[in-house]
Amino acid sequence: PPFNDKETLWSCDHTSWAYGDNPIYPGVTCTASCLSFTPEQTVSTTCVYSAAESFSFWSDPSATITATDGVTVTNPADNPTIRCGCGDLVLEGEVVMEDDNGLELRCQDPQPEFTPGVGTTFPEDSECILLCDGVLVWDLYCSQGEWSVSLKQRRMSSAMEMVLLL
Repeated sequence: PPFNDKETLWSCDHTSWAYGDNPIYPGVTCTASCLSFTPEQTVSTTCVYSAAESFSFWSDPSATITATDGVTVTNPADNPTIRCGCGDLVLEGEVVMEDDNGLELRCQDPQPEFTPGVGTTFPEDSECILLCDGVLVWDLYCSQGEWSVSLKQRRMSSAMEMVLLL
């Protein structure tokens, strides 16, 4: 499958590959991981052969995992690619996109949205850069289940609108 920074793929032991026309043999275990899986970050399943029925199948997953799109992850046949997003980032209050002190927050669509009583929501598919006097301070984006910058809170009274706690 083509690369997508908001999806994860299965990796299998014994140099097996869960994709394409190559068979997966009994005893091979495949694992999928993502930092945003809930309640755990990793799930695995093993190819099992049933002599009585003369066919192979995937064992029950090692854990009940939910991907960021709400899908329950089971095995490579049912879930060849798995959503591995971050979920929207919500900051309290309204984030100022530009001020008179040289601060500028530029975002690619979809743009962050302010909702009274909720705060400013950055969709997981947007990418933003923070510039201070034209100098890049940071690049905010979601990849492989985590945000590139850990934004914990926002402060209104300084040129630097967002306080970074890394």
